[in-house]
Amino acid sequence: MDTLLERPTDGRTGRLAWADLLRVLTTFAVVLLHTSTTWLALAEEGSAEWTALMAWDGLTRWCVPVFVLLSGAFLLDPNKPLTVRFLLRGRLPRILAALLAWGFFYNLIHFRNAGAAGVRNALLLTLRGQTEYHLWYLYMLLGLYLLTPVLRGLVRGCSRRELEWLLALWFLAGLLLPTVLSYFPSVGAQSWLKQLDLPLIGGYPGYYVAGYYLRTYDLRPHVRYAVYALGLSGLAATLALGGDVYGYLTPNVACTACALFLLCRQCRLRPSRVAGLSDCSFGVYLSHVFFLMLLNHFGLTTLRFTPWLSAPLLSLAVFFCAAGTARALRKLPVVGAYIT
Repeated sequence: MDTLLERPTDGRTGRLAWADLLRVLTTFAVVLLHTSTTWLALAEEGSAEWTALMAWDGLTRWCVPVFVLLSGAFLLDPNKPLTVRFLLRGRLPRILAALLAWGFFYNLIHFRNAGAAGVRNALLLTLRGQTEYHLWYLYMLLGLYLLTPVLRGLVRGCSRRELEWLLALWFLAGLLLPTVLSYFPSVGAQSWLKQLDLPLIGGYPGYYVAGYYLRTYDLRPHVRYAVYALGLSGLAATLALGGDVYGYLTPNVACTACALFLLCRQCRLRPSRVAGLSDCSFGVYLSHVFFLMLLNHFGLTTLRFTPWLSAPLLSLAVFFCAAGTARALRKLPVVGAYIT
């Protein structure tokens, strides 16, 4: 899973069915997450509708971390050729093209009644980096791509135990302690954490390296079961504690994401029947917000009936509409490959 862009393949075994399945599940989880949150502000806090939407939100928070895990699993593989030149001439331009094209498209929607001035404003906002909310992922992805040559060298030179040490530091200092200290502020602990200054192990690069580790090394059964237990516990904590721990860089979300990744990796599946949908994932991610806008325009929201049903049903509709759009756009000469 070279991010959302490439087919998840292995040079020895061909197409990786587990990665295809995980990419489709994760893409749908993104759609469900955004479908749940789009109309959350319209529900009265504490109401049944609000509770249901918050629950769907919490149940899908693992989606972005899983995307990064998948990216690291394939892009950091030292056995896979990936040169700086290829990054600069291939992958980075593709991400930039998609970001600018879709950023301009969404900004143009907001200025659709402003004529030539609206087109100019939409373009200026896009160039300034002010785009639709879900496109933040592409900016983060650009950063990961820029770090990829360095991180590939790091994992190539590290032993398994050294990688485990790095990931333990990332989990403790990058995820667990900041989350705990947000609940129980301690000036001394905050000061220590800040002055240790460990930027390498913070944020999304940690997921990137974790994805490589979880794909490369086999875990003993009792360790896998412990990861699954932590994943379920993390999901329960997310739902129980609510919005304060809904961030992607929290230990509960990280545990759930890693457990789901590992569970799918352990699956022995036949050649993927969802390969076509998997190939459309990037296009679905880029375009699905447009269909949420259409639903809102026609008054079809998750609040029309119980969100326990409306959120997944509307998400399925949005997902398949976006997949159809992605397939159609992929057929466009030249530009199709860059915008989907």
